[in-house]
Amino acid sequence: MSESTSQHKVPPRHGVSAAVVRAVADREGVDPTDLNPQLYDAIDPDALETLLSSTSTDTRSSVTVVFEYAGYDIVVGSDGTLDVN
Repeated sequence: MSESTSQHKVPPRHGVSAAVVRAVADREGVDPTDLNPQLYDAIDPDALETLLSSTSTDTRSSVTVVFEYAGYDIVVGSDGTLDVN
């Protein structure tokens, strides 16, 4: 794992889970379908989508979810930010 941080924005029409998988696959230099472990081994993708989509429309609240996936620390914000460390 690299020590650098990779910052992304979650595209509005794409889900958070898909953005996380694409960002980690980019860091690993592999196709997203070739990642192992699967995202659901680290976090419930449906819960992640629900949590972040329910707060993205409320400008008064901000949510940040931090979890480990495929050896990276993933930080996803309700503002659409995505960091892979």
